[in-house]
Amino acid sequence: MPSLAALIANGELEAPIETRSHDEIGLLAQDLDTMRASIKQLFGALRDSNTKLEEANHTLEENVHLRTQELSAKNAELEASLHKLQEMQQQIILQEKMASLGR
Repeated sequence: MPSLAALIANGELEAPIETRSHDEIGLLAQDLDTMRASIKQLFGALRDSNTKLEEANHTLEENVHLRTQELSAKNAELEASLHKLQEMQQQIILQEKMASLGR
């Protein structure tokens, strides 16, 4: 059994621990096998959670990228509108100056 405990300690969780006797050693082997199965199940759940987290992270990165593109496009539109407004403002100022000069 010490070699089985060492295997479990090293991450080998696939091989079940056989229990043939019903004495203290057999009971200890059953408990060790129960712990092995629990650890294996927990590692599986952790692996699944990690996979879901990676997928969520990837989706989030895609959403951030798309949103950044949308915001860049809107920003470009706003800058173009601002430029037009500034040009119109300059034209109005020029027209007012010309009107004040009587032309």
